[in-house]
Amino acid sequence: MKRLVWLQHVPVEGRGYIADWANGQGFTAQAVRLYAGDPLAQLIAEVLGARVYPNAEKEIGWFPIHRPRDTEVDWLPEEATVFHWHGDTFDLPEGAERLCSSEGCLNQAFVYQERIIGLQFHLETTAESARTRVENGGHERVDGPYIQDAERLLAVNGYQSINQIMENLLTSMTR
Repeated sequence: MKRLVWLQHVPVEGRGYIADWANGQGFTAQAVRLYAGDPLAQLIAEVLGARVYPNAEKEIGWFPIHRPRDTEVDWLPEEATVFHWHGDTFDLPEGAERLCSSEGCLNQAFVYQERIIGLQFHLETTAESARTRVENGGHERVDGPYIQDAERLLAVNGYQSINQIMENLLTSMTR
């Protein structure tokens, strides 16, 4: 039996598109509700010995990420506009390779030992999960250069694109 464990940081955050993909692939799913104190080590970067701390800027909304040209990853395009909802960042763990950055946050994704991938952005987001985040996370959307207002955030329709990247990632990890 194939099992998928996902980390849920807040009650309104769901699996989004990951649920559709996992069900189609025959996975059973288990949520680790970090907000409710379910046991687990901290974020992947922290578990790998890197420091996790508040970023200089929050990123909430649709912003581009860029993959270094010399980094080859079959599931991640060189550039993509993705959904962000975070205020923290991390140092790159020793032995990890940075996969992409954004203008507002240097470390957006990394790979460690070819099988562990840490993402700062949300490829699992669907229109429904974005609406839920907006409805329940208004207090997090403060003024800032990388924070979109609710109307603009919900007007972007990039879900199919980011869900395709998520599908490519999940498929590549389960080969």
